[in-house]
Amino acid sequence: MKLKTIALMFCVITCCSYGFAQNAKVQQNVPLKKDIRINEQKPSQEQPSKPVSNAMLLLSGGYFKALGTEATMLDPSWAIKIMLKQDNIENTLFGFGGDISYTRLPDNTYTNAYIIYSTVLPYVTATIQLYKSIMLQAKAGPGFTVLYSKINEVSDSSLSMTIAGGGGMYGIIKQHYILGIEAMYCYYFQIHASSSVSLYGYAGYMF
Repeated sequence: MKLKTIALMFCVITCCSYGFAQNAKVQQNVPLKKDIRINEQKPSQEQPSKPVSNAMLLLSGGYFKALGTEATMLDPSWAIKIMLKQDNIENTLFGFGGDISYTRLPDNTYTNAYIIYSTVLPYVTATIQLYKSIMLQAKAGPGFTVLYSKINEVSDSSLSMTIAGGGGMYGIIKQHYILGIEAMYCYYFQIHASSSVSLYGYAGYMF
């Protein structure tokens, strides 16, 4: 009888010990599973930002001065320009773009006289990185210019083939915002050849 009692107690103790051991094992594994899930979720929380396409839309304004024959007749004036371009295509130095510019130069002899230069200029660009987000750029291309002149009530217009080149630098702010300056030289193929120089500041957005 004593042996049966001792055997029964031994079985009860063994079962209880096994139950406590299994419960402790489960409790130890739960934090590990949570840690694994947390570790699996961390990479998804640190996703890299979407890369920009280097396509830019820019608004520019600055100083415009005619050279050649027109320089003796026209005063310098302001100019505005819209620029659309894409630099460093496929991680190369080269890109392309186009400018539409407008300026109105007053005649320095007649009070009610002026010439308007309206230029459309496609071009190619070469861009290198100077320091971090500071870029140095050169660009050149052929286009055309509509020249509209008016003296008192007499007006005239003509179309001139144009070739232009220039360069400048710009900075990229927070991956998307652009601030820059550039200088341009334009040559107009007219009956009497003429040219111009301009200096612009610009700002815009990179997509």
